[in-house]
Amino acid sequence: MSDITRLLVNLGVSYAMMNREEFTERFTHLFEKYNMDREKLNKITEAIMMELEGWRDRKNMSDVMEDAQKNANSSLEKQIEALAEEIRKLNEELSKSKEK
Repeated sequence: MSDITRLLVNLGVSYAMMNREEFTERFTHLFEKYNMDREKLNKITEAIMMELEGWRDRKNMSDVMEDAQKNANSSLEKQIEALAEEIRKLNEELSKSKEK
């Protein structure tokens, strides 16, 4: 998913979560055109909100895991660079001692 799409989806979910009553009203109003029972619409809306909350929780966990992976990779790269530098220094010392 592109960054812009991810941002728009997150904004949409955040808006729905922050304005739950307005989201429910608009959703209900939209589907009243199809002569659906208001109680049934409320149940559907609640199910959608529960799914959105679950999605948000999974998304947050996914973001945390992604950040942790990036940090772990960054730390590992730094350690590898430090190790490579130490090996280079050791090779230089070995070369100097062979020249003597």
